[in-house]
Amino acid sequence: MQTLFKKKFESLPMLLFFCACQKGLIFLFILNFINLVIPNHSFAQQAVIKNISDSTEINDYQYIFPLLGENVNEKGFTLPYPHGIMINYLTGKQMLAIDKMQVGFNNHGMIDLDPIIKFKDNQVNIHSINTRVDTWVLPFLDVYGIAGKSYSNTNIHVVEPINLDPIVDVESKYYGVGAMLAGGIGKFFISVDANQVWTFSPQLDDPSKVLTAGIRTGPTFKIKNKPEMNIALWTGLQFSRFGTETAGQIDASDIFPNGSEQIKQTQQQLAIWYDNLSPIKQKLYETPYNNVQDGLSSLEGNSTIQYSMDKYIEYPYNLLLGAQWQINRRWQIRTEAQICGDRSAGLFSVNYRFGVKKRKFRNA
Repeated sequence: MQTLFKKKFESLPMLLFFCACQKGLIFLFILNFINLVIPNHSFAQQAVIKNISDSTEINDYQYIFPLLGENVNEKGFTLPYPHGIMINYLTGKQMLAIDKMQVGFNNHGMIDLDPIIKFKDNQVNIHSINTRVDTWVLPFLDVYGIAGKSYSNTNIHVVEPINLDPIVDVESKYYGVGAMLAGGIGKFFISVDANQVWTFSPQLDDPSKVLTAGIRTGPTFKIKNKPEMNIALWTGLQFSRFGTETAGQIDASDIFPNGSEQIKQTQQQLAIWYDNLSPIKQKLYETPYNNVQDGLSSLEGNSTIQYSMDKYIEYPYNLLLGAQWQINRRWQIRTEAQICGDRSAGLFSVNYRFGVKKRKFRNA
């Protein structure tokens, strides 16, 4: 199989990203952060810190978190409520590159298909909903946990040695943790977010890991005569990476929904491909060809197909465009789009924020 070019970024003292859209619009970002690591499945609450130094009175800080919150309050700043519960809905598609493909039939050993199989335009369509709970542990550091469910269908396009387009529907649960650094200058904020998510599904032997990282920046506009309301706009950059090695098994009926008739057609296509090879290539591929033909012949009833492969995102960077409407300090609504790269997605979120007071303020 032709090996697709890919790059690994284990350490990023300086990250250059180039994304060219269809009409020649070029976005260039230079990120001077080390080991940046943000979601596909969640997005951090933007920190909007309001200067109140012109107030006639600064009240004592009432809440346990964030640590050092009282010091920031004494300097004349109002922090967001320290705890939040966010509901996120995400829909989109993700392109995948695949190599090192192996298959097995009814647990009778694995067959290496990497030298002969080729893929094109593999795509995952996903709908996901999750809950994200966060706490500002420091005025500039937010930590959070994620739990959610996703519904996806994966369309794998095999173009050689046969044409095969199986679509597999998957229902998964996932859990993750993350953190965000945030701050601002004037009406502009900047945030750097990172998380890792573990996805569990019946088709996988081990949970799949997804690492996302990113940066956002933009202005916040206050609403006249409504001091707690504002609108934030931002653009940003996101990096995503899968845990590459994947292994599991699926029912043969998911690949061949028409049963024995479709299996025989696949065997015929495979035989035509093999007969058209040169004598040298026939000798080279004889063993995997015979093993696959025998494996297909063994499929019946409740048969299963085992698989292992390396999957990755060939172009792992996305441009982010987003907006948030803060109705008041407790409620925010936000939306965000991911464009360019191998992923396109849209997000909608509702966030509720609250605080746990210190003991001396509980009866206040």
